Amino acid sequence: MVAADSDLTTLTVSLPKKQKEDLLRRALAAGCRTPGEYVRRLRYAAQQARTMEELEEKLLAGLESPTREMTREDWATFKRQTLARISF
Repeated sequence: MVAADSDLTTLTVSLPKKQKEDLLRRALAAGCRTPGEYVRRLRYAAQQARTMEELEEKLLAGLESPTREMTREDWATFKRQTLARISF
């Protein structure tokens, strides 16, 4: 998840002893070499979950929006915009 040449910085967090021990156990159980790696994984998972929530919201909004039959011009515009988005 984190490239070796990443711009890493340090964040100090104070935890009760039991929470720190739990964090260390969970990090090891998850195969992480450090608690920091585990926290980065948790943050990444939370970010992915939020992205999925946003996508679901957009899909539901699309399903609830008015519909109409697409014309040839609509399809041509859709194709042009899609190709423009994926062009390198």
